[in-house]
Amino acid sequence: IYISYLYNHLQKCVETTARDSIRLIENLHHFDVKRADRTTSAHGLEARVPFLDKTFVRQYLRIHPSLRTPHYKGIEKYLVRKAFQGFLPDSVLWRTKEAFSDGISSTSKPWHLLLQQHIDTIIDDSTFSRLRSTYSNPPISKEALYYRQIYDRFFAPHDLTPYYWLPQWSASTDPSARTLSHYHQLVKDSTS
Repeated sequence: IYISYLYNHLQKCVETTARDSIRLIENLHHFDVKRADRTTSAHGLEARVPFLDKTFVRQYLRIHPSLRTPHYKGIEKYLVRKAFQGFLPDSVLWRTKEAFSDGISSTSKPWHLLLQQHIDTIIDDSTFSRLRSTYSNPPISKEALYYRQIYDRFFAPHDLTPYYWLPQWSASTDPSARTLSHYHQLVKDSTS
């Protein structure tokens, strides 16, 4: 995390970005960590996430927030990347950050759009409106409802997600970074 998500380019206030970063770190167990743990464990694997080591996180958060924002040198995770300079090819080290799901598809036909198009054939608008109201933390999209329905088939239905992992200063309702105009500008800049 460490103020590294692409949507942080949209926030100009360093202190606000730092506070939101802490919020995300404190709630990470509800989102990405749970997803990584469950998907690997389900297949007999154990994932290691070295940058979530508590000592590393505490030390990194001692660095002034202005040095941890994507506005410092214009790239996310600049200090972490700089530490690995010489160990990784520059083409890998300095490329635009990708979210888990965004890194597996092309920019012309992104995975999140393919999923949405497919789920639109499964869940119509009226079904979505009717079913989403049955949750205390209603799904914000047909895709989110679809995943909840799968979860509810295998486990006791209840809301485990306290809120949606979305930027607090963006109008985006889709967790894919590819929906942000800033993402498209970064990709354009990195390829020119």
